Amino acid sequence: MLTIEQSRSLSAYELSASQARRVVEVAIRRRVRVSLIPRNDPEATLNGEIVSGTSESLWIGLGEAGVSLKPDLQSVCCEAVMDLDRERYLFETNVLAVVEDEEGQRLEVVRPEGLQVLQRRRFWRDPVTESVEVQLARSSPDGSELWSGTAALLNVSPAGLACLAPRDEADALAIGDVLQVVFELPRVEASFTLGGTVRSKTPAGTATRTVIGLEFQLKDNRDQFHRLQAALAPYA
Repeated sequence: MLTIEQSRSLSAYELSASQARRVVEVAIRRRVRVSLIPRNDPEATLNGEIVSGTSESLWIGLGEAGVSLKPDLQSVCCEAVMDLDRERYLFETNVLAVVEDEEGQRLEVVRPEGLQVLQRRRFWRDPVTESVEVQLARSSPDGSELWSGTAALLNVSPAGLACLAPRDEADALAIGDVLQVVFELPRVEASFTLGGTVRSKTPAGTATRTVIGLEFQLKDNRDQFHRLQAALAPYA
């Protein structure tokens, strides 16, 4: 059964090691904002930005002097949150050093090897019980096709879908890739063609399959969005 419910849900997905490395490299280049929550004092959230990084650590700038840094902060385990490209990433780290000099206050923390991405969905996605194939393709700016593949539709809503793809095909995709997504629904005559951004890639319980989560791009896709919403309405 296809169902749709206008609600919000939260789900966190563990990124692969290679995906996590790419996200951290982008975060360093863009000097993204980070919030650190010390395990020994959850109320003492520290907000700053990544100012530099090495293969083993990240430097978090807290700005000018004024934030009261406790002397026992060094070696403390922290939960960290950072926002990048509309996604919220979670990781754990340890404080290696606390520095305060003419450049302001900085923390050196262990560079994370793993990241979780926290997703906010505007719609619940419920399972598709009939076999449906999804055609996926990624193109270059000039329109030439760089990659294409097929997957089995697992669930769908007007905001996105999840599909099951061969792992060797899914490995060619990265979080944030924009794809053309083409699929049909049972008892709906016309197919749907939408732009979709890869938001998650998770193991499917088998070494040969990967679950890909896609968020539809609404820009220039509103007609398709409303048509899909109408097609799913009878199953709500």
